[in-house]
Amino acid sequence: MNAWGTEEINTLTIVHRRTRCAGFTLTELLITLTVAAILTALAVPSYRSYIQSSRMASATNDLVAVLNTARSVAISTGQQVVFCASSDQATCSGTWNDGWILFTDCNANTTPDTTGTVCGNPPDRPEQLLSVGEGSTQGRDISNGAGNTNMRYLANGMTNSAADETFTVCVDDADEGRQVDVNPVGRVTTSTVACP
Repeated sequence: MNAWGTEEINTLTIVHRRTRCAGFTLTELLITLTVAAILTALAVPSYRSYIQSSRMASATNDLVAVLNTARSVAISTGQQVVFCASSDQATCSGTWNDGWILFTDCNANTTPDTTGTVCGNPPDRPEQLLSVGEGSTQGRDISNGAGNTNMRYLANGMTNSAADETFTVCVDDADEGRQVDVNPVGRVTTSTVACP
């Protein structure tokens, strides 16, 4: 206590307390970085697997959606619908990895005659290009087991094939892919298959 009845404050203690609270030690920083590196090393393979799985699901879902659309349009319009591989997205040519087109084909010539060809139910309905799929640019591989580059849905929703049409979808560096089967009735099913 001083002469006025108050406590004296030691200025050295205050200064010492302020300088002592200044950041992390080198050991704490190294431990934090080590833990972060371990967690990153564990997460990267899982993330890569997630990306492959997402790409596989996307490619398979796209294929299933176009096959279901083809069947639905064939039934609702009473016209034949062709799903074929297309390298130029205008004619049936190339491989499934080049891309594909989906079109009504009432004169059964497997050619999209979108100008001039008129037929169908009701009468005077022209053939239509229904959908176009771009080529495989993201490391995916789509193939048909029998080597077919086109398939036709009849007006009743059935395919023109007596056997299942089988498509295989694989993505780069994946061990497993998806098999998409279309039975003669036109129904689509999927299953897991080993990639080549």
